[in-house]
Amino acid sequence: MESFSALLRSYSIVSLCGDKYAGEWPAKQFQKHGITYVTSEKSKSTLYNEFLPLLNSGRVELLDHPKLVNQLCSLERRTARGGRLSIDHTPHGHDDIANVVAGVATAGRSAYSYDSSAARPPRFRAPR
Repeated sequence: MESFSALLRSYSIVSLCGDKYAGEWPAKQFQKHGITYVTSEKSKSTLYNEFLPLLNSGRVELLDHPKLVNQLCSLERRTARGGRLSIDHTPHGHDDIANVVAGVATAGRSAYSYDSSAARPPRFRAPR
């Protein structure tokens, strides 16, 4: 955790947002090294549901990363008890990379600042 925290600080990152997977453990470990870990308010189903229109409209382009493409294509949409929509990986599947990409893409401009005088912010490119 120390080396990862040092890497984050080298990019001037002093806080990050993550899921609830390991409970309070990540927050405590990062805190020891001066990094604030905030738990995401959105579930991964919500992230994926908000990410899909961005991807389909071309507002987000993906890197040509085989694991990312595989994880996104392997996601399944299900109706959970009570009619609630659930989007998740298959049993024994993985979605770590897809979850990160969906989280970053849906974070919103308010969470980040960039020079608006630039031609346009960088975009991810989807494989064709």
